[in-house]
Amino acid sequence: MKRRPEPIRQLSTNPRQGVSLIEVLVSVMIMSIGVALLSTLLPISILRTAQATQLTQSVFLRNNAEAVIETSPNILNWVSVGSLGLIDPIGASIGMPKTLYGNTGAGSISRFPLPNPNGTPSISSESAQQIASLPDSWTDLFETNVVDYTSSPSQITVAKIPTTITPWNTNNSSNAKYRMILVDVTGRFAVIRSVLGVDTTTYALAWTDGTITEPNLPSGFVPIKARIEVQTRRFTWLMTVSKNSVPKYANDPFSWTSEIDVAVFFNRSFNVAEEQPLTLSLVSNGFDGKAGVAGVDDDGNGTTDDASEAGWPGSDDNRTVDVTGTPFLKKGSYMLEASLLKWYRIVDYPENSTTNPRLLLDRDLRTAASGTTPTGVFMKGIVEVYPLGVRTGQN
Repeated sequence: MKRRPEPIRQLSTNPRQGVSLIEVLVSVMIMSIGVALLSTLLPISILRTAQATQLTQSVFLRNNAEAVIETSPNILNWVSVGSLGLIDPIGASIGMPKTLYGNTGAGSISRFPLPNPNGTPSISSESAQQIASLPDSWTDLFETNVVDYTSSPSQITVAKIPTTITPWNTNNSSNAKYRMILVDVTGRFAVIRSVLGVDTTTYALAWTDGTITEPNLPSGFVPIKARIEVQTRRFTWLMTVSKNSVPKYANDPFSWTSEIDVAVFFNRSFNVAEEQPLTLSLVSNGFDGKAGVAGVDDDGNGTTDDASEAGWPGSDDNRTVDVTGTPFLKKGSYMLEASLLKWYRIVDYPENSTTNPRLLLDRDLRTAASGTTPTGVFMKGIVEVYPLGVRTGQN
Protein backbone atom coordinates (compact mmCIF):
# COMPACT_ATOMS: atom_id res chain seq x y z
CA MET A 1 0.00 0.00 0.00
CA LYS A 2 1.47 3.28 -1.11
CA ARG A 3 1.85 6.06 1.43
CA ARG A 4 0.32 9.35 0.62
CA PRO A 5 3.06 11.93 0.18
CA GLU A 6 3.31 14.62 2.86
CA PRO A 7 2.23 18.11 1.74
CA ILE A 8 5.03 20.49 1.16
CA ARG A 9 5.10 23.26 3.81
CA GLN A 10 6.36 26.53 2.52
CA LEU A 11 8.57 28.25 5.08
CA SER A 12 8.41 32.03 5.45
CA THR A 13 11.50 33.66 4.17
CA ASN A 14 10.85 36.76 6.35
CA PRO A 15 9.76 35.61 9.85
CA ARG A 16 8.31 38.34 12.16
CA GLN A 17 10.79 39.12 14.94
CA GLY A 18 8.86 41.84 16.96
CA VAL A 19 6.78 45.01 16.70
CA SER A 20 7.51 48.15 14.81
CA LEU A 21 8.25 51.52 16.37
CA ILE A 22 4.96 52.89 15.07
CA GLU A 23 3.03 50.14 16.88
CA VAL A 24 4.87 50.90 20.10
CA LEU A 25 4.11 54.61 19.82
CA VAL A 26 0.42 53.95 19.13
CA SER A 27 0.23 51.64 22.17
CA VAL A 28 1.90 54.22 24.38
CA MET A 29 -0.48 56.90 23.12
CA ILE A 30 -3.56 54.77 23.85
CA MET A 31 -2.25 53.88 27.31
CA SER A 32 -1.43 57.52 28.11
CA ILE A 33 -4.98 58.57 27.15
CA GLY A 34 -6.40 55.96 29.54
CA VAL A 35 -4.08 56.98 32.36
CA ALA A 36 -4.91 60.66 31.82
CA LEU A 37 -8.63 59.92 32.00
CA LEU A 38 -8.20 57.91 35.18
CA SER A 39 -6.06 60.60 36.80
CA THR A 40 -8.81 63.13 36.00
CA LEU A 41 -11.69 61.01 37.23
CA LEU A 42 -10.08 59.90 40.49
CA PRO A 43 -9.87 63.31 42.22
CA ILE A 44 -13.34 64.19 40.93
CA SER A 45 -14.76 60.98 42.40
CA ILE A 46 -13.04 61.68 45.73
CA LEU A 47 -14.48 65.23 45.76
CA ARG A 48 -17.97 63.99 44.91
CA THR A 49 -17.76 61.33 47.63
CA ALA A 50 -16.80 63.97 50.21
CA GLN A 51 -19.65 66.23 49.06
CA ALA A 52 -22.13 63.36 49.23
CA THR A 53 -20.99 62.55 52.77
CA GLN A 54 -21.40 66.16 53.85
CA LEU A 55 -24.88 66.40 52.34
CA THR A 56 -25.94 63.14 53.96
CA GLN A 57 -24.72 64.27 57.37
CA SER A 58 -26.36 67.67 56.92
CA VAL A 59 -29.73 66.03 56.27
CA PHE A 60 -29.40 64.10 59.53
CA LEU A 61 -28.63 67.32 61.39
CA ARG A 62 -31.46 69.18 59.68
CA ASN A 63 -33.88 66.50 60.92
CA ASN A 64 -32.41 66.82 64.41
CA ALA A 65 -32.98 70.58 64.36
CA GLU A 66 -36.57 70.11 63.28
CA ALA A 67 -37.07 67.57 66.07
CA VAL A 68 -35.83 70.16 68.57
CA ILE A 69 -38.56 72.55 67.45
CA GLU A 70 -41.21 69.85 67.58
CA THR A 71 -40.24 68.68 71.07
CA SER A 72 -39.38 72.11 72.53
CA PRO A 73 -41.56 74.67 70.73
CA ASN A 74 -40.99 77.17 73.56
CA ILE A 75 -37.54 77.96 72.12
CA LEU A 76 -39.30 80.21 69.60
CA ASN A 77 -40.69 82.32 72.44
CA TRP A 78 -37.26 83.83 73.06
CA VAL A 79 -37.62 85.75 69.76
CA SER A 80 -39.95 88.70 70.24
CA VAL A 81 -42.96 89.10 67.97
CA GLY A 82 -42.11 91.37 65.07
CA SER A 83 -38.36 90.78 65.31
CA LEU A 84 -35.59 88.54 64.01
CA GLY A 85 -33.39 86.17 65.96
CA LEU A 86 -30.75 83.47 65.83
CA ILE A 87 -31.17 80.17 67.66
CA ASP A 88 -27.49 79.33 68.05
CA PRO A 89 -27.03 76.85 70.94
CA ILE A 90 -23.30 76.29 70.54
CA GLY A 91 -22.37 79.87 69.70
CA ALA A 92 -24.36 81.23 72.65
CA SER A 93 -23.01 78.64 75.09
CA ILE A 94 -19.33 79.24 74.26
CA GLY A 95 -19.57 82.98 74.78
CA MET A 96 -20.09 84.47 71.31
CA PRO A 97 -21.68 87.95 71.36
CA LYS A 98 -25.37 88.05 72.16
CA THR A 99 -26.09 89.76 68.84
CA LEU A 100 -25.29 88.77 65.29
CA TYR A 101 -23.04 91.77 64.72
CA GLY A 102 -21.30 91.59 68.07
CA ASN A 103 -22.94 94.79 69.31
CA THR A 104 -26.20 95.95 70.85
CA GLY A 105 -26.93 98.83 68.51
CA ALA A 106 -30.17 99.58 66.71
CA GLY A 107 -31.26 96.84 64.37
CA SER A 108 -29.03 94.21 65.96
CA ILE A 109 -30.23 90.62 65.83
CA SER A 110 -30.19 88.69 69.12
CA ARG A 111 -28.51 85.31 69.51
CA PHE A 112 -30.28 82.80 71.76
CA PRO A 113 -29.26 79.48 73.28
CA LEU A 114 -31.68 76.67 73.94
CA PRO A 115 -33.54 77.03 77.24
CA ASN A 116 -32.93 74.79 80.22
CA PRO A 117 -35.88 72.72 81.44
CA ASN A 118 -36.57 75.38 84.09
CA GLY A 119 -37.16 77.93 81.32
CA THR A 120 -34.11 80.12 81.70
CA PRO A 121 -32.41 80.92 78.36
CA SER A 122 -29.10 79.24 79.10
CA ILE A 123 -27.55 75.85 78.54
CA SER A 124 -24.14 74.27 79.08
CA SER A 125 -21.71 73.94 76.19
CA GLU A 126 -21.76 70.15 76.49
CA SER A 127 -25.55 70.00 76.28
CA ALA A 128 -25.58 72.50 73.42
CA GLN A 129 -23.12 70.43 71.41
CA GLN A 130 -25.14 67.28 71.98
CA ILE A 131 -28.25 69.02 70.66
CA ALA A 132 -26.85 71.16 67.85
CA SER A 133 -24.14 68.93 66.38
CA LEU A 134 -23.31 65.42 65.29
CA PRO A 135 -20.71 63.50 67.34
CA ASP A 136 -19.29 62.37 64.04
CA SER A 137 -15.61 61.68 64.64
CA TRP A 138 -12.68 61.34 67.01
CA THR A 139 -9.24 62.55 65.99
CA ASP A 140 -6.04 60.84 67.14
CA LEU A 141 -3.73 63.06 69.21
CA PHE A 142 -0.99 60.72 70.36
CA GLU A 143 -0.20 57.21 71.57
CA THR A 144 1.91 56.41 74.60
CA ASN A 145 2.87 53.53 76.91
CA VAL A 146 1.06 52.94 80.19
CA VAL A 147 3.52 53.14 83.10
CA ASP A 148 1.15 52.46 86.03
CA TYR A 149 -2.48 51.49 86.36
CA THR A 150 -2.62 50.06 89.88
CA SER A 151 -1.99 53.06 92.13
CA SER A 152 -5.53 54.40 91.61
CA PRO A 153 -8.72 52.67 90.40
CA SER A 154 -9.73 55.69 88.34
CA GLN A 155 -6.54 56.78 86.58
CA ILE A 156 -3.44 55.62 84.76
CA THR A 157 0.05 57.03 84.48
CA VAL A 158 1.55 57.25 81.00
CA ALA A 159 5.07 57.75 79.71
CA LYS A 160 4.43 61.17 78.20
CA ILE A 161 1.77 63.76 77.37
CA PRO A 162 3.16 65.60 74.32
CA THR A 163 0.00 67.63 73.68
CA THR A 164 -1.69 70.14 75.96
CA ILE A 165 -5.01 68.69 77.11
CA THR A 166 -7.65 70.69 78.95
CA PRO A 167 -10.52 68.22 78.98
CA TRP A 168 -14.21 68.65 79.43
CA ASN A 169 -15.44 68.05 82.97
CA THR A 170 -17.90 69.59 85.39
CA ASN A 171 -15.54 72.54 85.96
CA ASN A 172 -14.61 73.04 82.28
CA SER A 173 -17.89 72.40 80.50
CA SER A 174 -16.95 74.48 77.46
CA ASN A 175 -13.82 72.45 76.62
CA ALA A 176 -13.54 69.65 74.10
CA LYS A 177 -14.07 66.03 75.05
CA TYR A 178 -11.10 63.67 75.16
CA ARG A 179 -11.02 59.94 75.56
CA MET A 180 -8.38 57.25 76.00
CA ILE A 181 -8.41 53.85 74.33
CA LEU A 182 -6.51 51.42 76.52
CA VAL A 183 -5.11 48.30 74.83
CA ASP A 184 -4.08 45.22 76.83
CA VAL A 185 -0.84 43.26 76.56
CA THR A 186 -2.33 40.81 74.06
CA GLY A 187 -3.44 43.55 71.70
CA ARG A 188 -6.83 41.84 71.39
CA PHE A 189 -8.87 43.78 73.94
CA ALA A 190 -9.46 47.49 74.51
CA VAL A 191 -11.30 49.63 77.02
CA ILE A 192 -12.49 53.20 76.45
CA ARG A 193 -12.58 55.80 79.21
CA SER A 194 -13.17 59.56 79.12
CA VAL A 195 -10.30 61.87 80.04
CA LEU A 196 -11.78 64.00 82.84
CA GLY A 197 -8.55 64.97 84.60
CA VAL A 198 -4.93 65.55 83.56
CA ASP A 199 -1.82 65.97 85.72
CA THR A 200 1.01 67.23 83.53
CA THR A 201 3.55 66.75 86.34
CA THR A 202 2.96 63.05 87.00
CA TYR A 203 1.55 62.28 83.55
CA ALA A 204 -1.66 60.97 85.09
CA LEU A 205 -4.87 60.65 83.07
CA ALA A 206 -8.01 60.21 85.15
CA TRP A 207 -11.55 59.20 84.26
CA THR A 208 -12.97 61.08 87.26
CA ASP A 209 -13.20 64.77 88.16
CA GLY A 210 -14.56 64.26 91.66
CA THR A 211 -18.16 64.62 90.54
CA ILE A 212 -18.30 62.22 87.60
CA THR A 213 -16.52 58.87 87.85
CA GLU A 214 -16.58 56.23 85.14
CA PRO A 215 -16.26 52.50 86.00
CA ASN A 216 -12.96 50.96 87.04
CA LEU A 217 -11.00 48.84 84.58
CA PRO A 218 -12.28 45.26 84.24
CA SER A 219 -10.72 42.69 86.56
CA GLY A 220 -7.67 41.12 84.94
CA PHE A 221 -7.36 43.80 82.27
CA VAL A 222 -3.73 44.93 82.00
CA PRO A 223 -3.33 48.04 79.81
CA ILE A 224 -0.03 48.52 78.08
CA LYS A 225 -0.76 51.30 75.58
CA ALA A 226 -3.07 54.31 75.57
CA ARG A 227 -4.28 56.18 72.50
CA ILE A 228 -5.66 59.66 73.23
CA GLU A 229 -8.36 61.08 70.96
CA VAL A 230 -10.32 64.35 70.88
CA GLN A 231 -13.90 64.64 69.74
CA THR A 232 -14.40 66.94 66.77
CA ARG A 233 -18.00 67.90 66.24
CA ARG A 234 -17.66 68.91 62.64
CA PHE A 235 -21.33 69.31 61.68
CA THR A 236 -23.35 71.93 63.57
CA TRP A 237 -26.52 73.92 62.97
CA LEU A 238 -27.81 77.46 63.43
CA MET A 239 -31.42 78.61 63.02
CA THR A 240 -32.67 81.93 61.71
CA VAL A 241 -36.14 82.94 62.88
CA SER A 242 -38.36 85.69 61.49
CA LYS A 243 -41.34 86.19 63.79
CA ASN A 244 -44.41 88.17 62.80
CA SER A 245 -47.65 88.99 64.56
CA VAL A 246 -50.65 87.52 62.76
CA PRO A 247 -53.80 87.77 64.91
CA LYS A 248 -56.28 85.01 64.28
CA TYR A 249 -59.15 87.22 65.39
CA ALA A 250 -59.70 90.68 66.80
CA ASN A 251 -59.16 89.84 70.48
CA ASP A 252 -56.07 87.71 69.92
CA PRO A 253 -53.16 90.11 69.39
CA PHE A 254 -50.50 87.65 70.53
CA SER A 255 -50.72 85.02 67.83
CA TRP A 256 -47.64 84.79 65.65
CA THR A 257 -46.01 82.96 62.81
CA SER A 258 -42.31 82.18 62.64
CA GLU A 259 -40.50 81.51 59.39
CA ILE A 260 -37.53 79.26 60.18
CA ASP A 261 -34.45 78.21 58.25
CA VAL A 262 -31.61 76.03 59.52
CA ALA A 263 -28.06 76.35 58.22
CA VAL A 264 -25.80 73.32 58.58
CA PHE A 265 -22.06 73.97 58.87
CA PHE A 266 -18.99 71.83 58.38
CA ASN A 267 -16.16 72.89 60.70
CA ARG A 268 -17.74 76.21 61.65
CA SER A 269 -15.08 78.49 63.12
CA PHE A 270 -17.40 80.48 65.45
CA ASN A 271 -15.46 83.58 64.47
CA VAL A 272 -17.22 86.88 65.12
CA ALA A 273 -15.30 88.50 62.26
CA GLU A 274 -17.17 86.28 59.81
CA GLU A 275 -20.50 87.69 61.00
CA GLN A 276 -19.75 91.31 60.19
CA PRO A 277 -22.29 92.65 57.66
CA LEU A 278 -21.10 94.09 54.36
CA THR A 279 -23.12 96.66 52.42
CA LEU A 280 -24.95 95.43 49.31
CA SER A 281 -26.12 97.50 46.36
CA LEU A 282 -28.32 96.32 43.50
CA VAL A 283 -26.91 96.55 39.95
CA SER A 284 -29.47 97.95 37.52
CA ASN A 285 -28.02 96.20 34.46
CA GLY A 286 -27.63 92.82 36.11
CA PHE A 287 -24.76 90.36 36.07
CA ASP A 288 -24.75 90.19 32.26
CA GLY A 289 -24.46 93.99 31.99
CA LYS A 290 -27.73 94.35 30.11
CA ALA A 291 -30.97 95.76 31.46
CA GLY A 292 -33.87 93.31 31.49
CA VAL A 293 -33.60 89.91 29.83
CA ALA A 294 -30.50 90.04 27.63
CA GLY A 295 -31.29 90.30 23.92
CA VAL A 296 -35.05 90.60 24.45
CA ASP A 297 -37.25 93.67 23.91
CA ASP A 298 -39.05 93.22 27.22
CA ASP A 299 -41.19 96.37 27.14
CA GLY A 300 -41.92 96.21 23.40
CA ASN A 301 -40.59 99.69 22.60
CA GLY A 302 -38.50 98.46 19.69
CA THR A 303 -35.17 98.55 21.55
CA THR A 304 -33.59 95.67 23.39
CA ASP A 305 -31.80 96.02 26.72
CA ASP A 306 -32.57 99.73 27.14
CA ALA A 307 -32.71 101.45 30.53
CA SER A 308 -36.52 101.20 30.73
CA GLU A 309 -36.19 97.42 31.01
CA ALA A 310 -34.07 97.51 34.18
CA GLY A 311 -35.49 95.19 36.80
CA TRP A 312 -37.80 93.44 34.33
CA PRO A 313 -39.35 90.21 35.72
CA GLY A 314 -37.30 87.21 34.69
CA SER A 315 -34.08 89.18 34.34
CA ASP A 316 -31.06 88.96 36.62
CA ASP A 317 -31.18 92.67 37.51
CA ASN A 318 -32.73 92.32 40.97
CA ARG A 319 -30.55 89.37 41.92
CA THR A 320 -27.22 91.01 41.07
CA VAL A 321 -25.49 92.90 43.87
CA ASP A 322 -22.17 94.63 44.45
CA VAL A 323 -20.55 93.93 47.82
CA THR A 324 -18.54 96.60 49.62
CA GLY A 325 -15.66 94.80 51.26
CA THR A 326 -13.92 91.43 50.99
CA PRO A 327 -16.42 88.65 51.70
CA PHE A 328 -15.80 84.93 51.84
CA LEU A 329 -16.96 83.66 48.46
CA LYS A 330 -17.68 80.18 47.19
CA LYS A 331 -19.98 79.24 44.36
CA GLY A 332 -22.91 77.31 45.70
CA SER A 333 -22.46 78.68 49.23
CA TYR A 334 -24.81 81.15 50.90
CA MET A 335 -25.17 84.80 51.86
CA LEU A 336 -27.37 85.87 54.78
CA GLU A 337 -29.16 89.16 54.08
CA ALA A 338 -29.47 90.68 57.53
CA SER A 339 -32.36 93.15 57.21
CA LEU A 340 -34.83 90.28 56.71
CA LEU A 341 -32.60 87.39 57.83
CA LYS A 342 -32.99 85.60 54.50
CA TRP A 343 -30.53 83.19 52.91
CA TYR A 344 -29.45 83.50 49.26
CA ARG A 345 -27.32 81.06 47.33
CA ILE A 346 -24.30 82.52 45.52
CA VAL A 347 -24.64 81.42 41.90
CA ASP A 348 -21.71 83.23 40.30
CA TYR A 349 -19.08 85.93 40.70
CA PRO A 350 -15.95 86.95 38.76
CA GLU A 351 -13.18 84.49 39.58
CA ASN A 352 -10.51 87.18 39.89
CA SER A 353 -12.62 89.44 42.10
CA THR A 354 -12.02 89.32 45.87
CA THR A 355 -12.56 92.93 46.95
CA ASN A 356 -15.90 94.64 46.19
CA PRO A 357 -17.09 91.69 44.06
CA ARG A 358 -20.27 91.49 42.00
CA LEU A 359 -22.51 88.54 42.91
CA LEU A 360 -25.27 86.74 41.07
CA LEU A 361 -27.82 85.35 43.56
CA ASP A 362 -30.33 82.58 43.06
CA ARG A 363 -33.36 84.89 43.45
CA ASP A 364 -34.35 88.53 43.65
CA LEU A 365 -32.97 90.36 46.68
CA ARG A 366 -35.54 91.58 49.18
CA THR A 367 -35.05 94.26 51.84
CA ALA A 368 -36.97 95.14 54.96
CA ALA A 369 -38.43 98.38 53.57
CA SER A 370 -38.03 100.83 50.73
CA GLY A 371 -34.84 102.77 51.19
CA THR A 372 -33.31 100.18 53.52
CA THR A 373 -29.66 99.50 52.80
CA PRO A 374 -29.27 95.73 52.51
CA THR A 375 -26.32 94.04 54.16
CA GLY A 376 -24.88 90.60 53.63
CA VAL A 377 -23.17 88.22 56.06
CA PHE A 378 -20.84 85.64 54.52
CA MET A 379 -20.11 82.69 56.84
CA LYS A 380 -17.62 79.95 56.08
CA GLY A 381 -18.36 76.25 56.16
CA ILE A 382 -22.05 76.28 55.17
CA VAL A 383 -23.00 72.92 53.66
CA GLU A 384 -26.68 73.62 53.04
CA VAL A 385 -29.54 75.81 54.23
CA TYR A 386 -32.87 74.07 54.74
CA PRO A 387 -36.23 75.85 55.09
CA LEU A 388 -38.17 74.39 58.02
CA GLY A 389 -41.35 76.16 57.02
CA VAL A 390 -43.65 78.25 59.17
CA ARG A 391 -44.56 77.56 62.79
CA THR A 392 -47.45 79.24 64.59
CA GLY A 393 -48.04 79.88 68.25
CA GLN A 394 -49.21 82.24 70.95
CA ASN A 395 -47.24 84.12 73.59
